[in-house]
Amino acid sequence: MAHDQLRDIDDDGVRYQREDGEASAGTPGEQAFWVASASGSGTQTVTWRPRSGEWALVIARADGSPGVRAKVDVGAKAPSLVGLGVGLLIGGLLLIALGIALVVLGAIGLGRRLSGPPGSSGQPAAPTPGPVAPQAPENRPTGAPTGQQ
Repeated sequence: MAHDQLRDIDDDGVRYQREDGEASAGTPGEQAFWVASASGSGTQTVTWRPRSGEWALVIARADGSPGVRAKVDVGAKAPSLVGLGVGLLIGGLLLIALGIALVVLGAIGLGRRLSGPPGSSGQPAAPTPGPVAPQAPENRPTGAPTGQQ
């Protein structure tokens, strides 16, 4: 049976591929391989739970005659995304709290380092002198009393 296959939907529009088909084994309404179906005039709704595999949506007249026109809306429910969203939100809030705590702890530590030990004047501590090296004795004339030259 001749039919058109939807191949792509993008900014340029919709592209179909025309298949000429072969002689039909019967009308589409007589086939038993449909997973879900709806028929009749007016708005029709098909609810189907997908399983793994390759699937196709077929819009056809039950008697197989040409000339089908349809406006199709497709929707899906993904309830598992709610749990993922809540988990990501909680994780993000915990990371923000950790970041704030690290900034506060860093600021407190920086304040302590700049102010010196407790009880100081708030000025940086003066460097303490290190060990003093012994000085070489002065050259004095021998026999001269100390302090007189």
